[in-house]
Amino acid sequence: MNSLCQIHSVSRKIAEDVGKELERSASCHQQEMRFYEKRAQGSRVVAVALERKPKELRQEQDRNRQMLAKVESNFQPFPRGSCAPAVPPRAHRGPELPGEPPGHEAPQAGEGPHPEGSETWGYLQGGLRSQQPGLDTHNLDTASLCASVL
Repeated sequence: MNSLCQIHSVSRKIAEDVGKELERSASCHQQEMRFYEKRAQGSRVVAVALERKPKELRQEQDRNRQMLAKVESNFQPFPRGSCAPAVPPRAHRGPELPGEPPGHEAPQAGEGPHPEGSETWGYLQGGLRSQQPGLDTHNLDTASLCASVL
């Protein structure tokens, strides 16, 4: 009988241990399931956001195209070719002198951007002469000087 009691107590102990182990494993499995459910829900949220983003971008692109079409329809294209409008007239630059083309103003001696008597102008003329012998810089204007040097 003693051995029967021992077997019974050992069996009861095993049953208790198995029950506790079952509770622990069930609890662990439930926690695991909750973790994977949260993870799946997060993935769903990301997937929905990723699906929504291209739709929003397409809608924005459509709005931008419509706005561009409206703006383009409001502007007339610039004419090209022989029927293009003439160049607008230049601004008035002062009184016209007889014998000069319209809009041309003759500089006074010693005035203007490079007066002939200034040291800088003489230095520039000397520098050009030294670079290109035989170049008459006295009778050339600034534009032709630049063109001849370049």
